Amino acid sequence: MASPEARIQALVLKKAKLGEADLILHLMAQDGAAVHAVAKGARKPKNASSATLDVLNTVEVTIVSGKSLDIAKGSRLIEHHGTLLSDPARFACASVIAEVAEATIQRDLPAPKLFDMTRTALAAIAEAPEPTLPLMMAGFAFKLTALMGMRPSFAFCACCSAPLLEQGTCSRFSYADGGAVCLACASSTDTVGVTSDVLALCHVLFRSTFAEIARMGEVGLAWEVASLSKIWLARQTGSRVRSFSAFKSICGCMEGASVI
Repeated sequence: MASPEARIQALVLKKAKLGEADLILHLMAQDGAAVHAVAKGARKPKNASSATLDVLNTVEVTIVSGKSLDIAKGSRLIEHHGTLLSDPARFACASVIAEVAEATIQRDLPAPKLFDMTRTALAAIAEAPEPTLPLMMAGFAFKLTALMGMRPSFAFCACCSAPLLEQGTCSRFSYADGGAVCLACASSTDTVGVTSDVLALCHVLFRSTFAEIARMGEVGLAWEVASLSKIWLARQTGSRVRSFSAFKSICGCMEGASVI
């Protein structure tokens, strides 16, 4: 950090145990940059920071520069999403958001708008109808990579810019070339099959706000689009998106329970 001590707002994306009582915090600062810091004694039962520094909380915290890791102290809770922590499906969806955000951001490399976008997504997930959760995750994935300079193309061929969403149009999807490609360009690149309906839904999610996505209700192609977005994230960010399997499994179990 530029100064030896700074008071920042940050989103807690991940935490890990260190020693008998400390925590390593993986934070997203308000400018979108990554901050890794040790919260000393945060796991002690009587330490007031133990609840404040829960994953997905927004906090205000003092960061003091250290030799290998910074030190976090004096944390204050700004925003807590109790619904996310108490609801398995919403927590699983939010965990995907936190994982890919943590894997994408970098220390001393600001990512404008990402902090506010991530907080907005988490707030929307806390209130959204359960069938829209995979759509929320996919929408965040596409918006995240766009903010980081990897904008996916759904409506036009990523290679030649030919329109792809016209009725009857056939196309393929290339994770390496940046999105959907027409059949003419598909022969010269590595692609997978994708229907025009999936592309159209991806395009809508990319252009919609999280509030608009929450109002879409149940969509038959939700998990097809979510799975495409998961592979897209893995290819563009290098993240394995480990939490996606748990997210899909939990929501699948709940869908079965609702039928019964």
